[in-house]
Amino acid sequence: MYRAQSPHSNAVVDAIAIVCSNVAFENIAAFAIYGVIGFARLWPEEGVRIGGFDIGFRTLPLAIVQMPGANFWAVALFFTLMTLGFSSAFAMLDAVVTMVMDSGIKLSRPIVVSALTLLSLLFSLPYCTEFGYYLLSGVDRWVNDVALVFVVWSECVTSTTIYRWKDVAGQIGVPAYAAYQVAYFGGQILGVTVAQAVSAEAGAGVGFGIYIVATVAALFIAKTPDVRPDNMFKANVFLTRFWYMAFYSANQLRRDLNTIVGSGKNWNIPAFWGPLVKYVAAPILAIVYSFSYPAFYAEGRKDPLHIFGFAVAHIVLIIIAAGFIAPRWFNIFIPAHRQNEGKIPYAPCVTNGALEVEVTENMEAGQRQTSDDEVIGEKDSLPKDSPQGHQHAPAPLVDGPVDDNKAPLREEPLIR
Repeated sequence: MYRAQSPHSNAVVDAIAIVCSNVAFENIAAFAIYGVIGFARLWPEEGVRIGGFDIGFRTLPLAIVQMPGANFWAVALFFTLMTLGFSSAFAMLDAVVTMVMDSGIKLSRPIVVSALTLLSLLFSLPYCTEFGYYLLSGVDRWVNDVALVFVVWSECVTSTTIYRWKDVAGQIGVPAYAAYQVAYFGGQILGVTVAQAVSAEAGAGVGFGIYIVATVAALFIAKTPDVRPDNMFKANVFLTRFWYMAFYSANQLRRDLNTIVGSGKNWNIPAFWGPLVKYVAAPILAIVYSFSYPAFYAEGRKDPLHIFGFAVAHIVLIIIAAGFIAPRWFNIFIPAHRQNEGKIPYAPCVTNGALEVEVTENMEAGQRQTSDDEVIGEKDSLPKDSPQGHQHAPAPLVDGPVDDNKAPLREEPLIR
């Protein structure tokens, strides 16, 4: 959705406002649901899971019919649910429309929106059948528990690990970079696996043990960086190596984003954002994701509709993995002139905005030089008896004799 917004909008304030609004709405709705559960005298039953659809379409209506002015509250409730559904549909549809329009397709936006809306309607028709409620429950549960959690986890780890990895590998060496990835990903994956198979204590021991051992090994095999960070980690060689392995990608992403979203009076992304995403949010999401497979084995493996939802969720995982392994497969959605925008040159601790300005200035200087050389070449090719041929050529930029048949030597701009 960032592509559809103003690039210099106050993104930090917008993100905080959206999160706070969402949390406030869910907490207010939770208190209303608690009141309904108490009014209906519902007691938790072992093995019975109450989902969002049960609460929205069964539990709340049960209380509304007992309230004074039941018709008014019924209209208000279902109008609210309809509005929430519309807002979610608008957001998801707009994201897909933006991607399709950015691909350079030769169709107008109304045609694209109409086609995608019709396609969404066709995909939604099975949910309107007699078994549609149960199909929707199965698909919604496993898409949320498997696909959605995995997508967010992937965003957290790749944005703080893969981003500008060449800078890290160039400063500490590829072996050290690979060893730290074993520590980070191995600790998460094996830790939650052992926790589910044995116990939470055993999983924590395995996860932290792998991380500590592999990190220490990476510190000793790492090269000494020649570009020191401008913070407390520059005081010691091992601290500098650890900073590059553990924090560089997330910190550099924050700095690069701040050149755009932090311009003017906009809020900057705080320094704790990167460590929070990489070392708090990502492990929590990995733990949440690990519960989906035992839950499916216990509750959904014998239900065809839950099996279908579980399979759909894993199709999303396959698409994500394909995009990571072979990103060129998705070039069909990206205009040709923008397919190289993600390639950032090796420049440790230099913000992307500064790199873009430098490259642009050097390209413009090169274009001006090429234009000047073409003009000089045209003048040299004119006959000597022509009026233009008697004009003096520009003074050379180097000392010494200059051949009349050659253009003056010029210093080429350098691009680091």
